[in-house]
Parts: sequence; C-alpha cells; structure tokens
Amino acid sequence: MSNAPLPIGPPTRYGDLTEFETIFAAGLPQLTMYMAGLIGKRTPRTTKKIKLKQSQRLHRFLHAARPYLLGLRAVKGEPDKEHCVYALMEGLLREQFRAGGKRVPDGRDAFEFLLKAMEQTVRPPHQAWTKSKPYSKAKQAMFEMALYLHQQRNPLAIEQLLCDWAKSKDAKKFFQFTAQWPTLARQFRRSPAERLTMKLATQLANEYRTCASFLEQRLRLFVWLDQFASGTPKKWEECEKATLFELLKAAETSPRLAWLTTLIDRNVRNALAHGQPEVNLDLQECRFHDRAATVVWKMREFFENARQLTLSARALVEFESILGLVQIQVLVTTLWGNLARAPLPTP
Repeated sequence: MSNAPLPIGPPTRYGDLTEFETIFAAGLPQLTMYMAGLIGKRTPRTTKKIKLKQSQRLHRFLHAARPYLLGLRAVKGEPDKEHCVYALMEGLLREQFRAGGKRVPDGRDAFEFLLKAMEQTVRPPHQAWTKSKPYSKAKQAMFEMALYLHQQRNPLAIEQLLCDWAKSKDAKKFFQFTAQWPTLARQFRRSPAERLTMKLATQLANEYRTCASFLEQRLRLFVWLDQFASGTPKKWEECEKATLFELLKAAETSPRLAWLTTLIDRNVRNALAHGQPEVNLDLQECRFHDRAATVVWKMREFFENARQLTLSARALVEFESILGLVQIQVLVTTLWGNLARAPLPTP
C-alpha cells in the first residue's frame, strides 16, 4: 500500500554482552570470596539456587546498562560512535515501551518493534468494504501525500504544524466525528434499493451531507499541509476561513490532492446544506437546487455517489496514523542506512 522507502532492516545488535556476561559470572565466586575477606566475614555458602539468582540479576543489570555503557563510549568520541549512539537511542526507546506497559523481546530491535506496531495502526479491519476501490484509492493517495511531506520538510516542523492544528476547532470537530462514526455508519445505506422512496432519498441525503462536511474538514487540513510542503505556507487562520470553492480550487492544482475533488459535487453539497432534495418518484430521480445550478441524479447514481464519498471519508479518518507510520519509516530507514555505511573499527 505504502510508497514510502522500505527500511533496509535493523542492524546486527552491537555491543552484545553475552561473552562478557559469561566471563563475569565465572569470576563471581572469587569476587564474593574477596569481598567477604575484606570485611572479615566467612564466604557465604553458594548453592545452585543462589548461583541461578545471581546469574539472572547479572543478566538483567548488564542488559539494562548496555545502552548507557555504549553511550559513554559515544561521549568519549570512540571510533564506533555511530553504533554506540544508536544503541543508546534503541535502549531509551525500549525503556519507553516498558514504561507504557509493553515489553520488547530480548534480541528484538526496539525500532523494528516500533515500526511493526505502527504498521498495525494502519492495517484495515477485516471488513468487505476495505477492499473497495474508493477506500483503497484514498489510502494510497494519503500514503503518497505523507511521503511527499516528509521528503520536502523536516519531520519536526511537520509535527509542530500538526500540534498547532490540534488546538483548533477543526481538530475538535474531527475527533467528534471519529468518535461518532460507528453510530453514523450504521445509518448509511450499504446496498442499492430496487426503487426510490422518500425514506431512501432522506437516508442518502443525510449520508451525503454528513460525509461531505467531513471531507471539507479534511480538505482544509490537506490543502494547508500541501501548501506548507510546496513552499507556500499559510497561517491556519487563513485556511480556516477558506470556502469549499476555494479549497477545491487549491486542490485541483495539486498533483497530490486533485483526486479529492472528484469525490464531491459542490452544487449537491450546497443544496443539501440548505435543505432536502426535490424527489420525483415517477422519474425515480432527485433534483438538487443550488443558487446557480441544478443537478439531477437518478436513484442508482445518488446511491453510488454517496457510497463512494462514504468509503473515501472512512479512509480519511486514518490520515494521522498513516502520517505517523511514514514518519517512523523515514526515521528507521535513515538510522539503519547510516549504520550500514558506518564501518566498525577493526579490533
């Protein structure tokens, strides 16, 4: 699905302490005897159970201390600085997972673990609609946009931009929509009817109105991010005041957003924003009266347009997760690529 560069794979674990742990464990009895002699006490009796506990404690200590010990080497400017810095970062990430209640298995790279976890967040549910063309096309387009953002701008700048957006009213509307989506989706029509009725027209009108409103919210954010990535940044306050007409015009000129303009008919959206469609049961059609134009849709056309908009809107909910995944992909690809190019010092 994603067009992001695929990571080349995590590096071989550097600074493995297995050998050192074996040597240290073998010398532990002599160290215990020496310490007992210093304080004038008899060497404590060592059983197999005590040896096992000592070995387990030593293992935990050395593996917890490994990134910090290697970090000290990096501070000293040792020849293997790049590998030591990575080990320190990987150890910090491992502890962050632990603090959050997740344990990274021993021998598993923490950044690889993070990448797999992020991939899970964008994996579609096991539902038939996830295989639909509108949903798949929308997700692919958002991957391409996320990758473009990270190719053009620093990830920290993108993160700051999203933090600014998260404080806006638009963000609050988005969070409310995603929370209410399961309830809304149960009211939407999943299959076409045999004939047009007043109830069906009302149902499709509500579905189209709801998803068109959400599309406008997402379009506002996408246009803002696209302008930022293209080198023509604007303040959020300016984009927040833009009309749907202005947003669609901006999207039409962008190779990354033009596909969004095909999902919505502005005249239909305007007509539904101010009332219900005119329903003609004899002709099996609905008429949408905008100020400057009237759009006529047959029942089947109304259903298919509403369904396409709904499936695309459902995909648009996942943009933040996709953006996060691409950010992690770019990060680990850079980290692992740098390590692959950094030769280890010869012993």
